[in-house]
Amino acid sequence: MELPHFSHKHPLTFFDGQNTHSDAENTKCSGCLGPILEESSYGCTQCHYFLHKKCAELPREIFHPFHPEHRLRLQPHQQGLRCALCFSGRQSMIYHCSLCHYSLHIKCAEISPPAWMRNTPSRLHFIAVKGVISSLHKTCPELPIKKPSPFHPHTLTLRPKSPHSNRVFACNVCSTYSNGFSYNCKRCSFDLDLRCSSISDTLIHQAHEHSLFAFFLNDDVLYCQGCGTPGKNGLYCHQCVYVLDFKCAALPPTAMHSYDDHPLKLTFKDDSDSDQLYCDVCEDKRDPKHWFYYCDDCGVTIHPECVFGKYPYIKVGDTYTIESHPHSLRFVNKTEKYPSCNSCGQPCSDLALECVSQSECSFIVHWECVAPNKS
Repeated sequence: MELPHFSHKHPLTFFDGQNTHSDAENTKCSGCLGPILEESSYGCTQCHYFLHKKCAELPREIFHPFHPEHRLRLQPHQQGLRCALCFSGRQSMIYHCSLCHYSLHIKCAEISPPAWMRNTPSRLHFIAVKGVISSLHKTCPELPIKKPSPFHPHTLTLRPKSPHSNRVFACNVCSTYSNGFSYNCKRCSFDLDLRCSSISDTLIHQAHEHSLFAFFLNDDVLYCQGCGTPGKNGLYCHQCVYVLDFKCAALPPTAMHSYDDHPLKLTFKDDSDSDQLYCDVCEDKRDPKHWFYYCDDCGVTIHPECVFGKYPYIKVGDTYTIESHPHSLRFVNKTEKYPSCNSCGQPCSDLALECVSQSECSFIVHWECVAPNKS
């Protein structure tokens, strides 16, 4: 079987299974530059030109969430083109937008942003660290390594992964779980997620007319005006007892969600009739005093948690270990075929940990059932 391919002047012959060429160890795919050893391939033996079967059969044009404006077209690599995700100029085939001069290597084009990133309006960039591609907003590579914080007496250090044993931490300010970047004080085991590292101890917020000041309580709790959640820390108005927790204070003013094609605006009050007070995603009732995201064009209303998810800063695919199971586990987001949690017996319909062992181990557990206690 032969395949005409745009990247080579001769038809490529199909080779099924293991590469038996005399120089097999040095045979590289001319698409992704990876070795061709046990995979089927197409090749031209006359020119010693080979492609993995999957590279040879890549679609010529794609839409990609990192460049939604235009199609990307597969083409031979040209001098000066660099992948927008890993910043490398290697690989001999690349997806490219000639209008914007935007390029993705064919391997990087396989990467999809996590759900919470797809629901944010800002363009994402990626950075390659020790061979691992990590998703970042465009400002993250510019973050300072050392940073003071009004919430901690010691200077904090930026860490790509938390120094805790399982690389997951609960932010000491907003209590949100994350396995991403943190500002950390190793001496005190203190962590700030990136949102809270950008919040000052004095804040002017568009939802309120007066300045808000950070507070930390030992015993009492105050209720957030944005979501109604009780908490021992947040931001407080001394003039009119207005309170925001740090989660609500850091919500972006606009967001995108797959339910609607338009930008959603963070809205602070709803005067609609009671029969209109529901979330279009989860279909639960909404409290008219609590914040929500709204589409001016379509009238769509969505809870903030339904926009970003319950655990927006846990990266699906990362591994985790627990004492009660001998194998490594992987974060997954179950959206169908909800298996029963091995801890509580309830269906796993949200963030969960499932066994990655190659044996027939079907262990799965809710993240909520095994998450460490928040300090």
